[in-house]
Amino acid sequence: IIDNNSTDNTPSIVKNWLKDNQHINAKMINEPNKGLSHARNCGLSNTIGDLIIFTDDDCCMQADYILKAIKMHRADMITTLRGGDVKLGDPKDLPISIKTGTEFIEYTRSNNDARNHHIGELLMGCNMTIPRKLAHDIGEFDTRFGAGSPLFGGEDTDYIYRAYIHGSPSQYVPGLTITHFHGRRDPQTAHDLRKSYLTAAGALNLKYITKHPNLCRQALWDMKKLFKEYKTGENLYAPEHNISYQNMFKFMTRGAFIYIKLSIKQLFQKP
Repeated sequence: IIDNNSTDNTPSIVKNWLKDNQHINAKMINEPNKGLSHARNCGLSNTIGDLIIFTDDDCCMQADYILKAIKMHRADMITTLRGGDVKLGDPKDLPISIKTGTEFIEYTRSNNDARNHHIGELLMGCNMTIPRKLAHDIGEFDTRFGAGSPLFGGEDTDYIYRAYIHGSPSQYVPGLTITHFHGRRDPQTAHDLRKSYLTAAGALNLKYITKHPNLCRQALWDMKKLFKEYKTGENLYAPEHNISYQNMFKFMTRGAFIYIKLSIKQLFQKP
């Protein structure tokens, strides 16, 4: 359990829980660098199993989740990045930050799936299983992305992209279920969340435009819709969140500039 340098009573709650559940081989580790990617990297460097499973502090695993994940991992012939559906935990919350597809999906580089699909939308970071070998091969999460950084999202999408370039399949498996109690009920909160994801998307496009251009094809598809939006004068993207395709490209451009600034800063921080 990663305590990401919290300022509340998280340590005492976890310590009491560990004391009451000594039959579970668990421990709490403090990660002083705030940010979701820092926390996940701390988890990567401290786990000892062959399969690493990520979830978040506002999520609950289905009772048989771990058994299902282990069974699929043991049957794999190649290291596979995998996740499943994310259901809404509280019906009072807005139907966002969830994934409810009912069909199995697999994307692979050998099938050139990025040419026809936005593979970054396949999985959510709160429901992601990673074989230790794959994590070793593609490395840690990029700390320029994720909650707690100027690029609020995108760290899980970036990991999917890196697994794809590496040649490992990514799978969405319905029934490998997480329930998300995200607590977002204000429309403005939904607007801000989508804005942050689009900002991260702009940064990801800049990161991968030379590494693997097919991963950026979604921007081309969206540009066609932008032209259609100009012609019709309608919001064709997300009127329910007050975000148009024009807004989208504004946020994505901002994300690209933030990525440049963070990359320069990171470059000067390296020894």
